[in-house]
Amino acid sequence: MLKKKLVIFDWDGTIEDSILLIICSVKQAASTIGFSEPSENDIRNIIGLSLWNAVSILFPNSTKLEQESFINIYKACYKSAQQIELRLFENVGVTLERLKKKNYMLAIATGKSRDGLDRSLHMTGLTNLFDGSRTADETASKPDPQMVLDLLKQLNIAPTNALMIGDSKHDLEMAQNASIASIGATYGVHDQAILAKHLPIGFARDFEEILSLVDRHFAEKN
Repeated sequence: MLKKKLVIFDWDGTIEDSILLIICSVKQAASTIGFSEPSENDIRNIIGLSLWNAVSILFPNSTKLEQESFINIYKACYKSAQQIELRLFENVGVTLERLKKKNYMLAIATGKSRDGLDRSLHMTGLTNLFDGSRTADETASKPDPQMVLDLLKQLNIAPTNALMIGDSKHDLEMAQNASIASIGATYGVHDQAILAKHLPIGFARDFEEILSLVDRHFAEKN
C-alpha cells in the first residue's frame, strides 16, 4: 500500500504574488496611525509571521491598543488592494492540479488569518485543491512547528512523508522545527543565500519547478 505524501505550502510570496501589496499596506497603515514608516527590507523580514508578531517586531515600543489599531487598518488596506490587484504566481493553478493528479495531498500553513486565507482561496478558486490548512490566528505563529504538526495529525501523515514549500526563512525554520523536509522558493521574500541556512532539499526558481523537485524528493525516499 502506497503511503500518503503531503506537500504543505506557504501562501503569501509562495502561491500569491502579494509581497508588494503587503509592503504598501504596512506603510499605509503606519502612516495612518502615526508610526514611523518601516523600511521595505524590515517589512520583508516579517512576512510569514502572524500579524501580532510582525507588529511587535516592526513597532517594539507600541502599546497593545496601538498594535490592535494598526492591525485593523492594515487589514482594511490589504483587503481593499487585494480586490483590485490579487495575482497568483505564474502556473500556480496548473501545477497544483498536476500535483493532485499524482495523488499528493496538499495543505497550507500561513501567517494569514483564517478570514484572510479563506477570502484568498475563494477569490482564486483554489479552495478544493487543498486537503487542509492552518492559519496564524488558529495556532502558534511561524517558526513554531505547531501549524505543521497540526496538519500532520489531521491528515495522518508521518513527518518523513511531508514536505514544506516556502519563500521565507520563517517557513523553512518551521519545517526544520517540525522535522520535515523543505523546498525554498527563491522567487519570493528571501533569496537563496538566506533560505539555504535552513537546509532545504532544493530551490524553486518559479512555481512550476516545484513539481519536479517534489517528485524527485519522494522518489529518492522510496
